[in-house]
Amino acid sequence: MKFLTKLIITIVGLTSVSVPIAMGGTYKLESNQNSETLNEETNEVYTVTKGDTTLKVNKDTLYFEVTKGNSTWNSGKVLETDEDVTNSRRAFIESPLTVYFLTSNGGESSFSIFDSRHEDTTRVTFHEESEGFSADLRIRDGNNANLSLEINLTLNVKITDDGLNIYITDLEENLEATNRLSRLVIYPGFDASYGLVDGYALIPDGSGAIINYNEPTNARSALSLTTYDSDIGVRNNGRTSTTSNVLTLPMYAVNNLNSSYMVTIESGSEYSSLNSKVATMSDNYNLNYFSFTYREIFYRYFGISDSTRRPEPQENANQFLPNLTYHLYDDKLTYSEFAKEYQDYLLTNNLLNKASELESSLRLEFLMSESKPSMFGREVIAMTDTNFVKKVCEELKDEVNVDVSLLGASKGGYTNSYPNNFPLEKKTGSEGDYKDLISYLNSFGIETNFIVDYIRAFSDSSISDKDLAMNMSEKYIESNDIHPGSELIFNHLTLNKTKDKINGDLGLINELNTSGLDFTSIGNTLYSSYHNQVFSRAEAIKAYQNILGSLDLNVNLRKPNLYMYNYFNDYLETPISNSGFLIETSSIPFISMVLSGYKNMYSSALNLNYLGTNQILNLIDYNVNPTYLLTKESAIELFQTSSEYIFSSMYSDWKEEIINSITLVNDILKEVSGANFINREEISNNVYKNTYSNNKEIIVNYSDNDFTYNGITIESSSAEVF
Repeated sequence: MKFLTKLIITIVGLTSVSVPIAMGGTYKLESNQNSETLNEETNEVYTVTKGDTTLKVNKDTLYFEVTKGNSTWNSGKVLETDEDVTNSRRAFIESPLTVYFLTSNGGESSFSIFDSRHEDTTRVTFHEESEGFSADLRIRDGNNANLSLEINLTLNVKITDDGLNIYITDLEENLEATNRLSRLVIYPGFDASYGLVDGYALIPDGSGAIINYNEPTNARSALSLTTYDSDIGVRNNGRTSTTSNVLTLPMYAVNNLNSSYMVTIESGSEYSSLNSKVATMSDNYNLNYFSFTYREIFYRYFGISDSTRRPEPQENANQFLPNLTYHLYDDKLTYSEFAKEYQDYLLTNNLLNKASELESSLRLEFLMSESKPSMFGREVIAMTDTNFVKKVCEELKDEVNVDVSLLGASKGGYTNSYPNNFPLEKKTGSEGDYKDLISYLNSFGIETNFIVDYIRAFSDSSISDKDLAMNMSEKYIESNDIHPGSELIFNHLTLNKTKDKINGDLGLINELNTSGLDFTSIGNTLYSSYHNQVFSRAEAIKAYQNILGSLDLNVNLRKPNLYMYNYFNDYLETPISNSGFLIETSSIPFISMVLSGYKNMYSSALNLNYLGTNQILNLIDYNVNPTYLLTKESAIELFQTSSEYIFSSMYSDWKEEIINSITLVNDILKEVSGANFINREEISNNVYKNTYSNNKEIIVNYSDNDFTYNGITIESSSAEVF
């Protein structure tokens, strides 16, 4: 039997001056007070029970233990016998709160409120509540004459019918102090385990990753992943959209000893980072926690050259309400069970809807045209035309369901077209030809979509400066192309311009009667803007949701972040691996298991990085449909264009491989189309059994040996459906 407990953390009300804290019931923090099991016989411990949940808390240190069923979770504890852990690490693991702040020299410092260096300046005022407790905290560094930092807040912990809520109210920062709030970490040592144990952490990195706790690791650095990637509106030198895998889901899960828990962020995810470490990294504890960012360091430019830049702290704190939920289970959950729990969580909170149509199909992207420099400006290179698209679909439609997406159909060719996705390039077909193509394909049930991008503009496009977003350094926001090997640089648009461009194209889009639009970056690129049009990441999320939610056509998104899950039909470029960090011990199809039965999932273009049979088996294993990027002409024509990273795309070269792969993939995946992916287990070395809600089982044999299941032989490097 499993039990669910819910923790919610909320932070509100940043203002310029702190307010007095009530003096009644004030406790001085003492280092290491929470290292012993709570004894409810003492006056230091407050115990409250609601339903089958019991919460016990030390009123001095705010260390707590929550019990449901046969399991108890603690808020963070270091073994008293551990002589190797430093005082600062002990304080970090045991403290309910660690504060990071930006120093005057452009660096970052921190302290935990159990750190002995600060126990004289941190105060707790405890309040007993009928369903939990609240505590007023004054977190202070320095004295009145030399005040380095002062933050006041109230920490609330309450039992509810479905869990345990933790939220912070009345957060106030004294701006007369020298330093500014940078980040907050709340209860980072929650249920931390010590040394090698029978357990693991599940991290939504790429397709999903497992971090085992039961074997030593060679990794020497902890894992730190920014949710929804770094904000390029703040960080000039941060990661860009070329990063292969980023944290698109704000969650993680842990199977620890005899129980499990899953952590989800209800709000504030756009300002969060996930941190994971295992034993032997800096100390012998397995830790997972989210960090929430209020301010970052950016670089101010005082001239054209990079040598003129100076580090400066973000002046105004990000305004958001961090809200965490800890789902507690009195059982050891497998990653398949975690996927089901997370899917149920998304459905319960209206964060996931079902696509209008679920089917297994082959996705064909056709690069219609490109452009390259010529003696007089740029020359359009026609790579494919509408008649050729018809011909290919006629050849394949009897083999498999086909979906078509058109890239570079814009006037002037792919390069320099974005964000001008329409009108259409006449060298590839007239407007009438495109209408005929779409009508013809629709008659066979083939969807036709245009690949568009309305938030990025090629750097030498004719977009007005006032329509370009600017970062804190007062420079236009730039990023590299999403395709490895491409040297394209994009500027980014303001929200107003993005909305205007989409609305301006809707007339022609509806006239063409296209099935929908494939958005390249609007679902996964999240940034703030300053100076031209000012907006935060949170405001950008709302804007993108409103824009896509108002479209009366199918929306397909490339690697979408969680906040877009209610706004798309097809998940494009579904990851089938993780980032491969050394701390991660295996890759799992977590995203696929969460979305199976609710969304269509398609791979990246296989011919851009073809890996043979194993790649095809990965698609079957992860329930992902194949995608190919094709052209009529040879890819050699793309030389000296911005798409010269495409080495092989001519359909005649790939026709046989496409037919072979879709025969293998589609014949199996069509048997589970629309079903939930409910379990995956390794039944032999490199042999996996995947179970679906329609009672179908898929056996994927990656091994070099044949494998017999239910009297049927599955040959090496092959798959079968039962």
